[in-house]
Amino acid sequence: MLWFSKRPSRPASGLRTRLSLESLDGRFVPSSPGDFGEPPIESITATAAIPTAINDFGAEEFGHGWFLFTGTVAAGTPGGLTVTIVLPSGATATGVTFDDGTFAVAVNVQTNGGDDGTVSATVVDGNGQSSPPAYFHISPTP
Repeated sequence: MLWFSKRPSRPASGLRTRLSLESLDGRFVPSSPGDFGEPPIESITATAAIPTAINDFGAEEFGHGWFLFTGTVAAGTPGGLTVTIVLPSGATATGVTFDDGTFAVAVNVQTNGGDDGTVSATVVDGNGQSSPPAYFHISPTP
């Protein structure tokens, strides 16, 4: 014979929880494994600023007292930037970069030893930021 027993009653609580279901029809779902399609919100592509620098800076003597300084400027927009060249004597010369960032500046230097030494070059980008200097040693023919 089976005996039924009554479970002890739980104390009544004033809080009750109500469960419900949420429809997922409006959510973004991939159409196949690995295919995530277009994102449901607009994505933003960030671009890093390219620091301005002078690469491959060099010089070649092409006549008595004349040097041709060349190089390439790396920048976001390298064309039309001003390159400043400072000779060992303190004299300066400037040139403008071509659209591809290259430059060539012919400079008349002292042949009495005043311009024997290290030449520096810098460039200022469109935002007014100056590049680190690039260096090259020259020894003009006396």
